[in-house]
Amino acid sequence: MPSTTQKPPRPTTLPDISTIKNFPVDNPRAKPAWKWGGVKQGWYLEVLDRTYYWDPDYVKPNGKKGRGLEIRVHIGRIVDGVFYTDAQYRARFKRGGVKRAFVKPKTRPYHKKSGERVPPIELPSGEPEARPQKEKASEPAAAAPVEMPKPAAAASEQSAATPAAPNESPVPSEPQRLVVAKKELGGTLLCYRVAESIGLVADLQKSYGKTAAAAILSVATHWLMTSRNAAWLYGDWAEQFALPFRAMDAKEMTEFYKGLGADQQALSQLFTSRFARIPETECVSYDSTNAETEAKECSDAILGKGKDGTFRNQICLAVCYANRSRSPLMFRIFPGNVPDTKTTKDLIERLTVFSNRRARTVVLDRGYFSIANLGLWAQQQDYDAIIAAKIGTAWVWDVIENHMPDYWDWKRYLKDEKCYARTDEVSLKDADGKPFTAWVHSFRSDFKSGEETDEFARELADYAKKWEKGTASATSSTLRYFQTPTAGPGECKLVENNEAVQARLRQCGFFACVSTKKMTAAQAVRHYGERDGVEKIFKSGKTELEMDAMRAHLNTTILGRHIVGFVALSIMAALKKGMSEPRKQILPGGEIKEYRPLIEEYSVYQLLQAFSTVHLVQYGSKVAVSEITGKKRLLLSRAGFSDAYSEPLPEYCQPLAAMS
Repeated sequence: MPSTTQKPPRPTTLPDISTIKNFPVDNPRAKPAWKWGGVKQGWYLEVLDRTYYWDPDYVKPNGKKGRGLEIRVHIGRIVDGVFYTDAQYRARFKRGGVKRAFVKPKTRPYHKKSGERVPPIELPSGEPEARPQKEKASEPAAAAPVEMPKPAAAASEQSAATPAAPNESPVPSEPQRLVVAKKELGGTLLCYRVAESIGLVADLQKSYGKTAAAAILSVATHWLMTSRNAAWLYGDWAEQFALPFRAMDAKEMTEFYKGLGADQQALSQLFTSRFARIPETECVSYDSTNAETEAKECSDAILGKGKDGTFRNQICLAVCYANRSRSPLMFRIFPGNVPDTKTTKDLIERLTVFSNRRARTVVLDRGYFSIANLGLWAQQQDYDAIIAAKIGTAWVWDVIENHMPDYWDWKRYLKDEKCYARTDEVSLKDADGKPFTAWVHSFRSDFKSGEETDEFARELADYAKKWEKGTASATSSTLRYFQTPTAGPGECKLVENNEAVQARLRQCGFFACVSTKKMTAAQAVRHYGERDGVEKIFKSGKTELEMDAMRAHLNTTILGRHIVGFVALSIMAALKKGMSEPRKQILPGGEIKEYRPLIEEYSVYQLLQAFSTVHLVQYGSKVAVSEITGKKRLLLSRAGFSDAYSEPLPEYCQPLAAMS
C-alpha cells in the first residue's frame, strides 16, 4: 500500500483476462480497469460491463454533433489474480481491501442492505402488503425476491423444470452431500410445546394462518427467552435458533406489528377461540393497568393520572383472565384518561361477543365499584358480577354498622379464610331509576385490622413531620384527620382530630364485596381471592417482558405488539401453572420422592435458560435433539412438560429448513 498521501500515477498495463481465475469470459463486455481506492487501498482492478452506443444529439466542444459514448456497470473486482463478484468480495475482504480472517457468512435474507426482499407475511384478511423496493439508477430492473428454503427434492424438481437461458451453459447436477450441522434449540421448543398443549398454536393458525402464526410464536418466544421486546434485537437472536419463522429486521418487525394490529377480524377470532377452551363454570377476572408512552401519533396516548398519583402520557391495557384455567382470554387497549368505572358497558358487550356465555362469573376490583355499574350487571341475565366495595361508601358501611356485633361472633368465623363474615341483601336503583337486588358480603380480619392500624399510625406521623418541615401538601386527604391548622405547612404544628381518627380506626380490618347473584359469604370471598392471577399477569408483563412502556407510534402497531405480548403471557401463564404444582418421582427402588413446586426455585426465564445447551442436530436427511441430561429431564417433569423434547418433533424442525 502507498505510504504517502500523494496519489501515484495510474498503472499503464492491464492483466490478460485468460490468466484471471473465475473471470466472466462468457460476457464479452466485461473489461478490467484501474480505479483509485484512496490512500489506504491505492489503485485496484475493477471489472466493468462496458456498453458502447452512438449519441447523435451529443454536442462536441467544437460545435459538431454526434459522438460514441459508453455505459459502465461495475460487476466485480480482481484481487491477486482472482475475480470476485461484489458479494464474494465483501465476504472475504474488509473495507480498504484487508483480507478477513474468516469468510463472512452470506448476507442475512432480511438485511436491508442486501438489495433483496423476502416474501411478506400473509395475513388472512387479504393480500400481503408489498414493501416498495428501491432500484439503483444503473440497474434496469429490481432484484428478484428471495425464496424460502426448499428440501433437496423440491429444489431438484424446480431446476429440472426450468430450462437454461440461451446465454447460459447448463450446470451439471452434483450428488447431494450429506452434512452434519446443528442449530440452537434452547428453551424455544419448550415454549412451542406449551403453546401446543393449551391450544394456542391451533387458535393462532385458525385466526391468522400458518405463516403469521409462526411469526407471532417466534417473536413471543424471543420475548420469553430474553426478557426483552425491542424489535431490533429479534433479527440477530433469531438467526441462532431453530424457530417456526425466519429472522426479521426492525423495519420488517414494525410492518408486521402494524399488519397484526390492522386485522381486527383475526383478533376477534383469536379471542373467541380462547374463550371456547375454558369450562362453562369458569370464573374470570377483569382489570386494567397503564403503560407510559411518548408516541405523538398514537391517539390513545392521553395525559392521565397513574396509580402513583403523577400525570403522564399513557395508554390503558385491560385483560380478561380465567382464574381456574390460569390463562388470559382477551385484552383491550383504550385511552389513558378513561377511568375503570366507565368501561363496564364495553366489557359486557365484549363478553357477549367472545365468550358465548362460557364465563358466567366476573370478578372486578374496587375501581369498577359504583351503583350504576352494579345496575348494568344486574339488568342482564348472562353474567354474574362480584365487585370489591369501598368501605368508605355510606350505604356499604351502614350495612356493616347495623350488624357490628356479628363480626366478633365465633359462629360467623370462616376458618379457611381466617375472618368473620356475613351476607346481607340490599335493594338499590340503577342509573335509570330501575330497582335491582344485590348482596353485600362483609368481612373482618383480626390480622388485617392490626396491619391497617399500624399503617394508619405511620401515615399520620409521617404527614405531621412533613407538615412541620413545610414539605407536606395542604390538599392531601390525610389532613382531615387533624384539626384545622392555624397556618400553612412549615408555619405551625398539627393537632390530631380524635373523633376523625377513631372513625377511621373503627373501619380497620373490614373489607367487603357486592354480588349481583345470591351466594354465601364464603363463596364470594373465595371467588374474589382467585382474581390475584390477573394482577400477576400485569406484574409479569411489566417486569419480565418490558411491557411497562410502549415503543411504537401508531395505534395499529401498539395493538400488534400487544397481540404478541398476549401470546407470550399465555405461554408464561401455562408454564407457571405447571411449575406451581408439587410433583412426585418414583425412584428405581420404588421409593417415592416428593418435590415442592418448581416456581419456588426457578422463574420462567431461569427455566428456559436451563436448556441453553440443547441443540437441533441434522444428520444428513434426519434431525434430532441433542443430549438431554437427567437434571434437565427432572426440570421438565417438575414443570409438567416431560415430553417437550421427545419425538416426533414439530414440522418446522426439519432438515434444510431448520438448518438454513
